Amino acid sequence: MDQDSEMFRFLMKFYRNGEYEDKRFFQRLNNPDISGLKVLEVGCGTGSLAIHMASKMSPAKVVAFDLDEQNIDFANSNLEYNHADFKNTIHYCVSTCSELLNKNERFDCIVSKDSFEHIIAFEDTFDEMWNLLKPGGRLMAGFGPLYYSPRGGHSLTVLPFDHILLPEKTILRRYNRRKNRDIKSVWEYGLNKFSLDDYLNVFKKYAIKPEFIRFNQSDKFFGKVASQVLRFPILRKLTFNVYLILKKTNS
Repeated sequence: MDQDSEMFRFLMKFYRNGEYEDKRFFQRLNNPDISGLKVLEVGCGTGSLAIHMASKMSPAKVVAFDLDEQNIDFANSNLEYNHADFKNTIHYCVSTCSELLNKNERFDCIVSKDSFEHIIAFEDTFDEMWNLLKPGGRLMAGFGPLYYSPRGGHSLTVLPFDHILLPEKTILRRYNRRKNRDIKSVWEYGLNKFSLDDYLNVFKKYAIKPEFIRFNQSDKFFGKVASQVLRFPILRKLTFNVYLILKKTNS
């Protein structure tokens, strides 16, 4: 992708936003150590997190994949133009977990930022991620907003909770009219509708107890207030984000 092209400049805005969030992402995971590790990033978008890891955290290798070819085209071009020092450390590719499994790839660490809520067949994909992880390895993820939180519909949501309170056909019709799209379902839009317990139930099937977990992390005043309110068990389903580390046993 030409760095002078309109698309490169457009995607650079998403990359810059990612840069702003990347340090905070690892802070919310209690600044884990990935030095010397072979790392897989699931759902890398425009590639900022891989650059952050390579430049600040000293991994041996980062393989970062996404399903969107334009994102990967941008990420490789940006790596070439602006971060060539990390060309031997970072490999961006269009791929899936199942394709990497078929290549017999295995990783010391898997990282995923803001992608779990977009994985429709989450249980199947999680199984593939877990199989990509070496024994003793760790999966580190932060994701949200979760579907039943105030803004859990992402751009389907106009007012807090309206993606839940209104019929699905209504919110899709409104979105399609506004964006000139023809989305037929929330799943087609790219949200799996999982609540916190839906995710935790998947982890329980693997007898996984999180090594580290935090809920409802926010730097904003109202987010901090909400995080206190949402500690009440009756409001658990309204959890808006999750940060966790899962360790695979050596057995």
